[in-house]
Amino acid sequence: MDVEKAHTEHATTDRGVLMKNGWIATVVGGAAIGVLAVGAVAMINNTSSTPHDTTVSAVSSPTTSPGGTSTDAGVVKRSITVSGHGKVTIKPDTATLSLGISVTAGKANDALRQAATKADTLVKVLTSAGVSKDDIQTSGLYLYPQYAGDGRTISGYNASNTMTVTIRKIADTGTIIDAAGALIGNEVTVGGISFSLANTDAAMADARKAAVADAKLRADQYAGAAQASVGQVLTISEVSSPTTPIYYQSGDKATSGGVAPTPVLPGTQDVTVDVTVVFELK
Repeated sequence: MDVEKAHTEHATTDRGVLMKNGWIATVVGGAAIGVLAVGAVAMINNTSSTPHDTTVSAVSSPTTSPGGTSTDAGVVKRSITVSGHGKVTIKPDTATLSLGISVTAGKANDALRQAATKADTLVKVLTSAGVSKDDIQTSGLYLYPQYAGDGRTISGYNASNTMTVTIRKIADTGTIIDAAGALIGNEVTVGGISFSLANTDAAMADARKAAVADAKLRADQYAGAAQASVGQVLTISEVSSPTTPIYYQSGDKATSGGVAPTPVLPGTQDVTVDVTVVFELK
């Protein structure tokens, strides 16, 4: 009986030990899983916190130096940047003339009617002189009252019609002005005249060549002073500088009756080009 009791107690004790050991194993196993889970979370968090580290370290930055130009391959070329100016002098072949009609009458309708008649005569003068209707454009049409000395009483009305005329045969400009004055009389006005070159393509091409040559000359001078030499052209940038017509403001009444036509002297104009050129420096 005592033997069986002892055996039973021993078995119970063993089961208790096993149960304790199993609980301990469970705790230890759970702790290990927890550690692995924490480690996994740490690894995931570490990966997501620095997404660009690998990319940044994998890209090599090209070496740069003063006065150098970086290329796609990371190779740096020494360079020199200079400006160049080109100029070509031309003689204008086109005149742009502002001609107008100014009529004063006691009533507004009378002023408008007289101005319309005079304007029609002016167009006929221009077309008879060889000016195309496509080169005649109405640029102003006005009607306003004239006041007496008190500044309040209307004494009449002034009607005016202004046209912009392109004269492609520039030598005829003076003759056209005189013809308008002869047929229309004191009501014709000359607002101003400008001169230009109809086609500047050839002049611009020559000016560009001169500008690049000027830039090359300057680059050679700087490179020589620095004991270097100029290589190939890397970039060229053109600075826009359109040709500005020569404009003369008049506003005087046209007159006629002289033997010689009104002198019109177009003179000359400069077509200019400015460039910025980057040369390789050896």
